[in-house]
Amino acid sequence: MLHRQPTEWRIASPTTSCDGKKLVAAFDDRTKAPPWFDFGGTYAAKLENTLFSIDLETGKYQEFFKVNTWLGHTQFSPTDPTLLSYCYEGPWDSVPARIWLIRTDGTGNHAARDRQSKEEGWGHEFWLPDGRRIMYDLWTSRKPATRRRYLGVVDVDTRAETLHSFADEHWSTHFTVSRDGKLFAGDGSPRSPYIFLIRLEGSEARFEKLCGIPKNDWGQTEPCPHFTPDGTGVIFTSNEGGANNLYLVRI
Repeated sequence: MLHRQPTEWRIASPTTSCDGKKLVAAFDDRTKAPPWFDFGGTYAAKLENTLFSIDLETGKYQEFFKVNTWLGHTQFSPTDPTLLSYCYEGPWDSVPARIWLIRTDGTGNHAARDRQSKEEGWGHEFWLPDGRRIMYDLWTSRKPATRRRYLGVVDVDTRAETLHSFADEHWSTHFTVSRDGKLFAGDGSPRSPYIFLIRLEGSEARFEKLCGIPKNDWGQTEPCPHFTPDGTGVIFTSNEGGANNLYLVRI
């Protein structure tokens, strides 16, 4: 055993470095926090959250960042074992900035992208394989009449942003990327219950339906797709058949 957590801790999003030597996660005090399903309440509580690391070789525990807001989605760069992203969790159009970057020694903490308008929201970010860019789901407004949707990409060095537009009906709860960075996938939504294959073509994202999951209950199970290591299929979870199961659809 490398570390025993106090019972009052609520751990979020453990992630391991690309060299396999370090684990990082966030925690807050579960005795002070609203129930996990109270999204707005947890954001409004502004509890102290802490980022910590554990050396997987020695077991050394270190806290390297604290802030009075809800933290989550810690993710190491796939190429830099000292760099990770994390998020200010909460309603996407309420947080001052969603995606943040920090070094494992606590230095270099800054927002990867600044808010462009009061109405926009962005999140469910993930690293691209080059370890220098992060992709995210971006929308310009909650109002359907004025909303535009994009897959956004930000360069973590220059902060330059590239946007790839897509139709509102193709929105997915989560997106992901293949290991070679050439293909993307989305897991649909209750109103568009499909697993999508996505290709980026200039300023647009092109969606192709791989399979339908019309009986999946998103309130219980979000499919959360991942590509197979060889890039020939997409793995996802679904309760399409009644119970939660793991599915594979070939491309």
